Amino acid sequence: MAAKRLRDGSGFDETAMQPAAKRLRARAAATAEARTTTTLPIDLLLEIVARLDAAPAVRCAAAGKSLRRAILGPSFRRIRLALRAAANGAGFDPTLLFAVSYKLARLDDPPVLIVEDPQSVAGGAAAPFAISGKFLGHIVEPPPPSSYRPVLPIYKSYDSELKHSETVASRDVLVVLRERPVGVRAFCTDPRQQLCICNSLTGDTTRLPMSDVVDDYPPAFLATGGAGRSYELLVMDKRLQTQTFSSEDGKWGAIRAMEELPHPISSPLYAHRPLVVSRRNAVYWLCPQRLGGVTADLHILAVDVGAGRRRASRIELPPDCLSRMKPFGWQSDGIILAPSPSPDGELSLIVAEVLVISQWTLLPSSSSSSSEGGSPAARWSRQVVISRLAIDRQAGHDMFMGVVCFHGLGLVSGAVLMQVRVLDTVLIALLHLASKECLILRRWDKMSRPSELCLHEIDLASVLQSMKHFLI
Repeated sequence: MAAKRLRDGSGFDETAMQPAAKRLRARAAATAEARTTTTLPIDLLLEIVARLDAAPAVRCAAAGKSLRRAILGPSFRRIRLALRAAANGAGFDPTLLFAVSYKLARLDDPPVLIVEDPQSVAGGAAAPFAISGKFLGHIVEPPPPSSYRPVLPIYKSYDSELKHSETVASRDVLVVLRERPVGVRAFCTDPRQQLCICNSLTGDTTRLPMSDVVDDYPPAFLATGGAGRSYELLVMDKRLQTQTFSSEDGKWGAIRAMEELPHPISSPLYAHRPLVVSRRNAVYWLCPQRLGGVTADLHILAVDVGAGRRRASRIELPPDCLSRMKPFGWQSDGIILAPSPSPDGELSLIVAEVLVISQWTLLPSSSSSSSEGGSPAARWSRQVVISRLAIDRQAGHDMFMGVVCFHGLGLVSGAVLMQVRVLDTVLIALLHLASKECLILRRWDKMSRPSELCLHEIDLASVLQSMKHFLI
């Protein structure tokens, strides 16, 4: 019967007579064809992925080659930038802030590193994470014991790097640590100290070679990329000489001196962490003088770091800026440099005033507002970000009692990290410039001393670009 069917061709299966490899290829082609009929268009997929947080977007990019190529293309970046601009007008994305870290000491106990997850705090699961040592149990709102676990790979380098170092700069996932001299080295006459780069995403650490220029001013990341794999770090001494370390070259560049210097030259003793404005090739430091417990001669030092002529200049603060702040203490702690919310502006200041937290934007100077000496006079505009009462009420007080101290700004998330002392409580909080809302991360008692507060962000564009080597 079977031979008869083969002779007349009835019931003949052509694929059954084919080699096994050929049958598998035919089956895979049929499966792929069936999938293409049910797959969403790539444009629609990009619209969906552009609305995801950083982690799901990276997972989608790793799902397939065609989708990964589209995500790495310019269309995806345009869609995401348009969504961020439509949401807050400044292009900030709060979801790109993935952690906040700080050291916490109490009385004579050695400090421990605490890491907060802002996304879980915003969702109600407010639990801090102890990275090293025994967790300090002096928290106003104690978390469950099961929450004592690390969320950042940076804990790998804590014992070897962070214990005897201080945080001096950060950007994206990179943190710069400066080694504190101990023992005999503390009496060494060489003012240079070892700098170490930590990647909080991978836990990798890199000890930089000694620079010829002393880092009298806090270092500045001129550029970062590849999820922290590439970077340029600038150091500057008190004579305003600069030197830049490039991760691609693995060495420090030539020493460059300023061709124009301000008068008088700013003192780096109490200089704050800098703001880098890439589109202007400029780095800004807030430089105060502290005399008798008060702030004096508070100004901004602007340094051009482009390939052309290098110059340094002073920018005076708005005349009535300090008068709106509390008159006691170090007022410079209540001011932090920020990018300009306007494309025409040079930079802005976030200021903790008595009644509100405001943002002052430095606008381009016109010829009509020039001073007698010929240099243009600075013009500032002011807008309110949030009421101080709104922050104090979150702390359980209906009065303007909190003393605000700013510690950092996220360039991609638009989050301002600050510490607020309200009566017997120390608050670690985030002020989101995009939504103009304040999020309290943690409440500690008055005996706790948080220090070296640091933001950790993911630059989604650089993370996606670092996935290019997966493409075939």
